[in-house]
Amino acid sequence: MQAARIDGKVKQTVILYLGSDPVLKDKNNRAVVLSILKTKIFRQPGLPLEDTPPSLATLAGSYYQKYLVKYGHDSKGLVSLPPDAKKAEYHNVDIEGLAVKDVKSFGGENLCAQVLDKLQLKDCLSVCGLSSSQIGKALTGIAGRALFSASEHKTAQILEVNGELQQCFA
Repeated sequence: MQAARIDGKVKQTVILYLGSDPVLKDKNNRAVVLSILKTKIFRQPGLPLEDTPPSLATLAGSYYQKYLVKYGHDSKGLVSLPPDAKKAEYHNVDIEGLAVKDVKSFGGENLCAQVLDKLQLKDCLSVCGLSSSQIGKALTGIAGRALFSASEHKTAQILEVNGELQQCFA
């Protein structure tokens, strides 16, 4: 979590969710992993890794990789950090005055379509003798189940209202 005081109130932001790894239930293990993460993220000297159990160092390394995926690097090889408050530019926006037209959700749907395309699943199903309509339905079902994995019934309900997923494989 990152905390900042904005307009006199403390606002907290989740930087990285660590999950529910059983190793982290122990407060000491959690403190060691967090300390390693802080030293890697902020490039500060910290705990010597030779004193750290290998399992905790590996776990911290995996979390650091997730952090890099989420926040990336800047041109100098350092991870991106929030801008300096003096250099940041803030604007007030009246959200009541905003109007949004033709809103589409494409994040997860687009990602699934790219993965299925990279796996060449459409070609595989075509070789198996499925028609283009059947292939579209199969790919929609696979992606729908990947995105909305509650149950087959719930996935079917969501697919009825989520036209974006069906358009990916039409």
